[in-house]
Amino acid sequence: MGRFEKITKIDGYEVTLVSSYNNMEVYKNTGDSGALWLVVQGQVVFSFYEERGEMCVSEEYRELWH
Repeated sequence: MGRFEKITKIDGYEVTLVSSYNNMEVYKNTGDSGALWLVVQGQVVFSFYEERGEMCVSEEYRELWH
């Protein structure tokens, strides 16, 4: 992904930017799903979903620290 390329889809879902801080961004699914994605420096790190009012980690995409 290019440095200034706008993210419009993640995992095949249309997404909308919710918040950003430094090199971190949070995107939400614009459809029916309550999914959220945490993106760090253009790479998806975690995806979350809502279950009974709680946010749960759906998938860890890579190790955060090496």
